[in-house]
Amino acid sequence: MKNNPVILTSLPIYTRRSIMDTLFVLLLLCLPWGRRAAAQSFSVTPTSVDVSADEQFQITYSLQNIGMRDFQAPDLTDFFVVGGPNKSQSMQIVNGSMSSSVSISYVLQPKRAGNFTIPAATVITDRRQTLRSEKVSVSVAKGRPQPRVAPPSSSSSSGGSGGGNVPASGNGKVWVAAIPDTSAVCVGQQITIIYRLYTGVDVANYGIQTPPTFTGFWVEDITPTYQQTPGTTTWNNQQYRTLDLKKYALFPQRPGTLQIDPMEVQVIVRIPDPNAGGGFWGNMFYTNQTLNLTTDPVKITVADLPQEGKPQNFTGAVGQYEINTLLGNPSVETNESIDLKVTISGTGNMKLIDLPTPAFPFSFEVYEPEVNEETFTQQDKVKGRKSYDYTLIPSEAGQQELPSIAFSFYNPETRSYQTVSTPPIPVTIRQGKTPVKTGANTEKPGTLMPQNPGLRLFAKNSRFFGSVAYYALSGLPVLLFLGATLLIRRRKQELSDPFALRQKQAQKVAIQRLAVAQTHLQQNNKRAFYDEVIRAIWGYLSDRVHIPASQLDKDNIAAILQQNGATKVALDQLLQVITYCEIALFAPAAEAGTMSATYENAKNAIAKVEEDLKTALLNKP
Repeated sequence: MKNNPVILTSLPIYTRRSIMDTLFVLLLLCLPWGRRAAAQSFSVTPTSVDVSADEQFQITYSLQNIGMRDFQAPDLTDFFVVGGPNKSQSMQIVNGSMSSSVSISYVLQPKRAGNFTIPAATVITDRRQTLRSEKVSVSVAKGRPQPRVAPPSSSSSSGGSGGGNVPASGNGKVWVAAIPDTSAVCVGQQITIIYRLYTGVDVANYGIQTPPTFTGFWVEDITPTYQQTPGTTTWNNQQYRTLDLKKYALFPQRPGTLQIDPMEVQVIVRIPDPNAGGGFWGNMFYTNQTLNLTTDPVKITVADLPQEGKPQNFTGAVGQYEINTLLGNPSVETNESIDLKVTISGTGNMKLIDLPTPAFPFSFEVYEPEVNEETFTQQDKVKGRKSYDYTLIPSEAGQQELPSIAFSFYNPETRSYQTVSTPPIPVTIRQGKTPVKTGANTEKPGTLMPQNPGLRLFAKNSRFFGSVAYYALSGLPVLLFLGATLLIRRRKQELSDPFALRQKQAQKVAIQRLAVAQTHLQQNNKRAFYDEVIRAIWGYLSDRVHIPASQLDKDNIAAILQQNGATKVALDQLLQVITYCEIALFAPAAEAGTMSATYENAKNAIAKVEEDLKTALLNKP
């Protein structure tokens, strides 16, 4: 029987690799290992000894052909350890002689300018010998501007385009950019800004060290909650991967040039170890390097809303909206409730829109509406709906009509004010049952009998007639009539001036919104809680000073409240709550105790401001 030859190329890949590895090991065993010609050394190599205070450099300790038992790092108290210690090992075989190396590296950044000496590092070898490296003298100059490099024109699959300059961290291989979709808007118009990471090397990890600050903006975090797929882009004939770190919807609250301060991101990248060498296997050793990246500040030009054509009922809404009504029952009896839902829906900041108080007929008793809000993001645009659930109780029978409800907004697409309205709604009110029935018992025609035998009629010659009580009771119907007339007149005045009505009810509405926030607190829903607290405060201030919430910020509201008599103590307390809520929305999860304290502080701050404003009004000459 003839034996067939073994053909390696016909075997599976993993089998061929196993055979090749075995042959290579046998070859190594046959080499004369006793002839080690490679020298032994312990050295230190800095990438630079002349740096600036804001510049990073690397220092590497290398052991050549020495077995290491222990490594004792030098004192690095004059430097920030940005990365390390990173350890790598390599081995080479040249003409039958084997050499090995071990490298330990640190990425350092000086804490201040001056001349510094990094002491010697110590190594204990596997033969228990102690070796020391040389000291390293480093001269640190004051910080100087970092080199800049323009970001690529993005063809990324995740969309967007680079704008402005960004720091060239990582030798131009890694950077982060702040990319707004526009740099010129009007007050209340949405801006979408993306914070995007560009990298030409492997990223092991990343984290946002300092989030950006958005002074003068209302902010919605619209970063997708699902894991994103990295995109790609080409720049200078090189391909880079991109990843969107954060995405925000911003709504400017005041005109002028607003600046978005930088975001700071720490990125850990994997780079080939320059001290590991190549050799037969190529460079298989990598080291981690920590980079601190910063975006450029972004400036947004914000135009004020035009005064020409502004409707009287405009409350500051900017976007595109529509309004609808839904009536529960168009035919009821007197003293029965009617449910009316008014819904505003569309594109824009739903949290800052407000429905003007409808002018319902005076024959209807109107309860404070229950307000519900729902927002979502579609193609990076904030959309949603806001509903007002009214309970109406008619007191007069007949054919009645609920009036048309109008809502005005500024449309930045058409650069004009628009008003949408609902049609009037007819309702039929039937007379309900009279709660007190008249008696039908009569003893004989023309004789009135009392319904309750326990009641006694006073005789004409009774002492009651002509007494003070008699005249007081006689005048009571007149007083009740006059009081009712005054209340009716006052109510009509309030309905004719919705701004005065909102001012009067500002604190009451704020307390209702804080009650909603308390519900979120009990459910430990952090984001909804802080959102509702901010809404309660800004809504209260808007109603109190007759300025749309979209045009308020911490700077102008402080000046306005001071002019109206608020004390510095009340202002500081209120602004502290606003600032804390803004920070908490983007900070790690808050504890329940902190949220409870925020709730109490918000309630007390609103009460204190209200007390100051009322006191100032009473003391006006």
